[in-house]
Amino acid sequence: MNRFQRLYDALDRISCELEHIVQKSKAVDEFRASVRNFPAHSERQAVSAPQATTGQTAAVTNRPFQAGAHADCCRQIRTAFEETVRPHSVVDVEANEPLLTTIREELGAEIAIALAPNSGTTYSSELRNAVIASATARRAELQSMEQALAAERESVETALADMKALVDDEDPDKEAWLLYWSFDELRSYYEEVALARKKCERMSQRRQRDVHGTAASNAQARVSHDSLAEYLYGDFQTNYPVLATVVELDTEYADRQREIRDQLTRRV
Repeated sequence: MNRFQRLYDALDRISCELEHIVQKSKAVDEFRASVRNFPAHSERQAVSAPQATTGQTAAVTNRPFQAGAHADCCRQIRTAFEETVRPHSVVDVEANEPLLTTIREELGAEIAIALAPNSGTTYSSELRNAVIASATARRAELQSMEQALAAERESVETALADMKALVDDEDPDKEAWLLYWSFDELRSYYEEVALARKKCERMSQRRQRDVHGTAASNAQARVSHDSLAEYLYGDFQTNYPVLATVVELDTEYADRQREIRDQLTRRV
C-alpha cells in the first residue's frame, strides 16, 4: 500500500463532502427565498376577525377559513422544502425518510410540528418568519461546515506535500549497504535521518495546531475537529489519517536509525 494512501483517501472524502455541503447550502438559500415570497398572512380571509382583547391570543386565530388557508400555505412550504433541501438531506439515508422527519432534522422540531398537516397552528407572518429564521440558521451552520472542510483540505494537502518532499529528500526505504560504509559516512547518515525525524515531529506539531485552530475558529458554530474527524473519517481505519501517516513515517526513520547505530557500535 502506498504510504500516503490514507491522505489521498482523506482528500477524496473531503472534496466529496465539500461539494455536497456547497450544493445543500445553495438549496437552503433557494428554499429560504421561496418562503420569503409567501404572503405575510393567509389571503383566504372572507370575514374580518374581531379585535383581540387583553389576555387573548392574536385575532388571526379566530378568522373564518383560516384553517384551510393555513393548510394550503403550509403545504406549499413543505413542497418547496421537498423540492429544494430534501434531495440533499436524504442522499445518505437508506430508508424512505418521511418528509416531516427531514424538516425536523434540518429546521428543528418546532418548525416540523407547525408545518404538519392538521397541526392546529395558524399560518401567519410569525410562522413564515420562523421558517425563514430556521433556514437562515441552518445556512450559517452549513457555511461553518464549509469553512471547516476547506481548512481541513488545506491542512491535509500541506501535510501531504511536506511528507512527499521529505521522502524525496530522504527515503527511509532506500537501499543502503551500511556494512561497507565508513564510520564518518554512517555518522553523517545518522544525522540526516535524525533531521528527518525532527521534521516529522514538526509536521505532527503543525497538524495539532491546525486541529486546534479548526476547533477554535468554529466554536460558535459548534464544529469541533473531533466531530469533523468522525464525520469525515468515521469509516476509515483511523479518524486521524495525517497523524497516523506521520507516525508511521517517523517509525520507518527510527528503524533506519537503529540499523545505522548498530553499524556504528561495531566500529567503535
